[in-house]
Amino acid sequence: MGFSRRVWLLYGIWLLATRLALIAAFPALLDGDAVARMSDWQTLGIRPGARPYWLPLYEFVLWIGGSAGAQYIGFRVIASVCDVLLGLAFLAVLPPGISARLRMAGACLFAASPIRVHIATLPYQEPLAWALLLGFFAVWMQWAR
Repeated sequence: MGFSRRVWLLYGIWLLATRLALIAAFPALLDGDAVARMSDWQTLGIRPGARPYWLPLYEFVLWIGGSAGAQYIGFRVIASVCDVLLGLAFLAVLPPGISARLRMAGACLFAASPIRVHIATLPYQEPLAWALLLGFFAVWMQWAR
């Protein structure tokens, strides 16, 4: 994909470090759907009366974390790890015909988007869904070459 393993590792560490720093700086950040997921992590799938588009895979990830003893901050760390996967998948789908510096600059801008940063530190399903989608697309791009 054009970058060395060291670059991939450093980018992933930078993503995770920025997300964890935000969690440490704003530990009491709350939002509606995220609070519902954190308070009802024992329930897998769609909850009665809830919006029907929640992803069972993400609910399962939170259930594993909750079963392992994760609490409020732990769920936010799980969300940050899913966002790191998204950042790495985004970097993987950037066209190799563009210079490495431009691809890294684009990936850093993508990672620093204020909306993404907010979503990345709360348990929302979008980062994991986008990471899976972009990850499959990156694999397909490599296979198609």
